[in-house]
Amino acid sequence: MKHITKDIILNIAWILCFSLLAYVQIERLKEPWEKSLFATLSIITVLLFIKNVSRIKYYTLIDDVLIIRQIFSKPKQYSLKTVSGWSENQYEFLGFKTGRDIVLKTKEGEKINLVKRNSKDFEKLSDYLNENFPEVFEKN
Repeated sequence: MKHITKDIILNIAWILCFSLLAYVQIERLKEPWEKSLFATLSIITVLLFIKNVSRIKYYTLIDDVLIIRQIFSKPKQYSLKTVSGWSENQYEFLGFKTGRDIVLKTKEGEKINLVKRNSKDFEKLSDYLNENFPEVFEKN
């Protein structure tokens, strides 16, 4: 099962559990204004969760084509030949490595942030960029 499929299933399960708990809590409340306020806050929470989840980018590298998938949008394909600049960042907290990401800048002016945990192709992409585009690497 792909990483994006697992995340979709987990997100649906989270929304259903949250909705069930919100429904139970709304039934316990006595005043109508309390019920409507809690229902509104619950809906806002679910919508913010969906908005946050839809930003996650899952990517695959096939030859020199980068395919980026997001949960609520169609897959996009980018040719890595159009990269005008890129950087690789490593994050640490108290001496522990907490994350890595690659930021690509295309010739069209688009900036693409790719996080290591969302793909198995992170090292492959990093190696490809180091081999083919070392001159446009940007240090941070």
